[in-house]
Amino acid sequence: MTPLSLRWRASLLVSVVLVAAITTISTVAYIEFEESHFHEIDLTLVAVADDILASLNDRESEEKLTEDVRTAVATFGQDDSTFYRIWIDDSSTDILVSDLPDGEHRRWLRELSDRACPLPGQSLSMNIGRRGNEHRAIWLRREVEDGIVNVVLASSSRSIWRELREFQILLPILGVSLVMTSAVAVVLSIRWGLRPIGVTAERLHLITHPNVGNALFDGLKVPGELRPFAAALTEMLSRLDKVLQQQKQFTSDADSGTRVCIRLPLA
Repeated sequence: MTPLSLRWRASLLVSVVLVAAITTISTVAYIEFEESHFHEIDLTLVAVADDILASLNDRESEEKLTEDVRTAVATFGQDDSTFYRIWIDDSSTDILVSDLPDGEHRRWLRELSDRACPLPGQSLSMNIGRRGNEHRAIWLRREVEDGIVNVVLASSSRSIWRELREFQILLPILGVSLVMTSAVAVVLSIRWGLRPIGVTAERLHLITHPNVGNALFDGLKVPGELRPFAAALTEMLSRLDKVLQQQKQFTSDADSGTRVCIRLPLA
């Protein structure tokens, strides 16, 4: 089996390193991108939930409480995709619950009671819903005179998930483009870097018996890494030329001696 050339070995190595680096960077970038987007909506949800809790403490009537809560929820500007539920622990009825569009949304809020609830005075952020109808929810628990009140506020997060999915598509495209571009650049760089070796090989093909001693490598631009090789090759050719010259001189002297020996008997 023919081994891979140097340029392809280097390209393969660089590609593997780039794939590992891009995968790591993409994963970190996606996590940071996701956290930053959800952090913004969480801050808004907590602020609105705190306003709802303040309305609970200052409520004068159920109608006033409902109006205050709806005013606070209107901060999102999307009443149809923002819903809430307010209840007291161990109470069989809710203090206030939004008009839910269907039973699915109502089930999402009811199922929250089965989850691990936050401690009193704390909050819990979570994702609820299904693909294509995702919501970001915040669950706050506070101590009041009547007990521990729970406030769950959920708002649509479809736009965030859409951006995240677009980001997921963009990352592989950029990664593949970067790997392919880098691989081609490495191949071309190695090809350009090995060009002096090709020129040296071409000049070696020009070496014959008469010109073995000529300085065929003078003026050849050789990279620093290849200078020892070029110097050793030049020195070897110089020694070879010296040996050939000695052999030529020896042959010439032997031929002259033979002629003298032949002429003496004839004389």
